[in-house]
Amino acid sequence: MSTVGERKHQVNFSSWLQTVCQEYVGLGDAERNEVLEHLINLSGNQQLRFLGNLLPLLLYRDFFSLLPAEICLCILKYLDTKSVLNCCRVSKAWNKVINNLTDIWIGLIEENGGGALNSLCHPSKPFKTTFLQLYQKIREMENESAFEKIYLTGHQSRVMAVHYHEGIIATGSDDRSIKIWNARNGECCLAIRTPSVSDIKFDDTLLFVASYDNSVICYDFGTGREKCRYVGHVSAVLSIDFNIALNLLLTGSADRSVKIWHIESGQLLNSIVDIHSNWVLQVKFVKLENENSDIYGDDILSSERTTFLSSCKEKSLLWLVDRSGAVLTGKQINKTKEFLPTQTGVPILSSQNTFYFLWADEEGQQFITEKKCSMKEEPGDNIVLTVSSCSCRALPDDLPTGSVFVGCGEKFAVFIAQELSEALVIVNRVSREIVTYMPFQSCRPTMNGASISLGESRWLDGITGDSLSGLILATCLKNNSVLLLKWKTDPESGTFPNL
Repeated sequence: MSTVGERKHQVNFSSWLQTVCQEYVGLGDAERNEVLEHLINLSGNQQLRFLGNLLPLLLYRDFFSLLPAEICLCILKYLDTKSVLNCCRVSKAWNKVINNLTDIWIGLIEENGGGALNSLCHPSKPFKTTFLQLYQKIREMENESAFEKIYLTGHQSRVMAVHYHEGIIATGSDDRSIKIWNARNGECCLAIRTPSVSDIKFDDTLLFVASYDNSVICYDFGTGREKCRYVGHVSAVLSIDFNIALNLLLTGSADRSVKIWHIESGQLLNSIVDIHSNWVLQVKFVKLENENSDIYGDDILSSERTTFLSSCKEKSLLWLVDRSGAVLTGKQINKTKEFLPTQTGVPILSSQNTFYFLWADEEGQQFITEKKCSMKEEPGDNIVLTVSSCSCRALPDDLPTGSVFVGCGEKFAVFIAQELSEALVIVNRVSREIVTYMPFQSCRPTMNGASISLGESRWLDGITGDSLSGLILATCLKNNSVLLLKWKTDPESGTFPNL
């Protein structure tokens, strides 16, 4: 009987509800509101709770989930990295929409200093996953957990020069010694007695040492035995570089001259004088791109000719020389006004044909100008050096003025701040943000830059899975030691974890 009664009641309720709804639809807005008000007043806690849960679903719309993907992409492009990540946490629906917007994650990878996508992203890995791994590395750079320090101790007096090459460090001190170190573990491999040291360069076979006694000495890198001495400057030699393929040695001096020597014989081949108006602080061989290599080929340029850079405080010049040391042509690549008063004006060389200059405008805003240099071979065996300004990017407003410009690439720049206390400063050039500000002991800067040596530099053009390894920089400290700053490695694999 009870079942029959329940069915009869359900039929009567359904019929009643249908009649009430038909009557309600025929009412005006004011009458509908009055009916609802009476019903709410008659409702208990359970009915009010049900109504409270139902109303948001009826009144509010998740517009983001309903919009076309193209509109969502346009909206998200106005947000910074943290805001995009916060949007992913709003709801599962939002997270699903944003995860599928590949262009957003590609843009965030670019903004946060990621390298080329083909070397950074695995085909089977979502772009968001790649970005989150990159973002974690950036956070580790911010809190300094990405780095480790090694101190080289053993010199008894000021360390004036340091140079890094393929896992090896050479240091030169006023204690009249050169020491060779393993950059991986900081062990001293060789010590050589030498006069005063202003600059050091070496490869697997030869070690060149510039001295304040106006000379340069070439040592056998394996034994430390002196092989040749180059004498001819009338003031301190401040910078050196060499080209084994052409058997040429470059020297720049406080006597304002650049000299070109034959490495094996020690013969002076050429002198460039009356060009630089101040001490020659940097000389460096560079390999420029040949604009028409498809016509003439690269061999004629690399086998018999080469280019080098020479810089003083006021200007930098590119020179084209042949195997005999004869200067074929030269070209100035900068202007005096492009430099900060606290800078030497020496450019930073990144890739083989890209130079970076630090300068400031009248209001004190600091910039980095990028210049591309190349050469073009014309009929008649004439070669023209060309210089073009590619970009000029402002640096963060909070970058301390007077910071030493150490290294630069497409994505990052490295400075040593000296305003209050010494600190390593890494700047993201894309987002104009300081990524790392890490104080360390007082360093010993020199005008020719020989007291700071940049390590592995591929990461400056963008972080990839294998670029965060090895030495970042080595710098001479005022306590007669040398600081090696390295990427922290995975103790199990011996490498920085891949992205």
